[in-house]
Amino acid sequence: MADFEYGKLLESMKRFGFTDPLTVRPHGGVFQIIDGEHRLKGASELGMTELPYVNVGEISDEEAMSLGIILNELKGRHDPKLLGQLLDELMTHGKAEDILVGMPFTDEALKGLVTLSSFDWSTVGVTDSSPEKEPSPKKGIRWVERTFRLPAEANDVIQQALDVAKDGDEIEDWQALERVAADFLAG
Repeated sequence: MADFEYGKLLESMKRFGFTDPLTVRPHGGVFQIIDGEHRLKGASELGMTELPYVNVGEISDEEAMSLGIILNELKGRHDPKLLGQLLDELMTHGKAEDILVGMPFTDEALKGLVTLSSFDWSTVGVTDSSPEKEPSPKKGIRWVERTFRLPAEANDVIQQALDVAKDGDEIEDWQALERVAADFLAG
């Protein structure tokens, strides 16, 4: 969670209290948080000592990881690097079609996200997805990550537009997208 978002979380908790219970499970003699780490940290900073929680009971590690991913996706955006690591670990324990149950990912998106755990983030000059990162001295530019889902048919149209925009040049998709956007804005 970026500093800006965390600040907003703290403001909300000061104004409205702790309105979204933690999701926990009993694990190793204590409760393990499945969802709500940032809220717990914020509550601690604000001196809150009694917090509401939902105990999902005895569930497996894989179920806990899956539920954590689902709850995070439903509430906002994920950290792609951490999500990739979690999904990669889940994939070692089962089949993609079993893992997909309840998750807001297509099979194709899931496979792409799993590859994020081994992606070399230094190639884009950023070690995580925080938008406040300094420009990469290697590239001399600041990178911003945009993540969105779209229907497969829309993706096909976008890919066709990118291929046309490349016009035989060996450029990255983002550069072709920049060309498409510039052309659109030019009218």
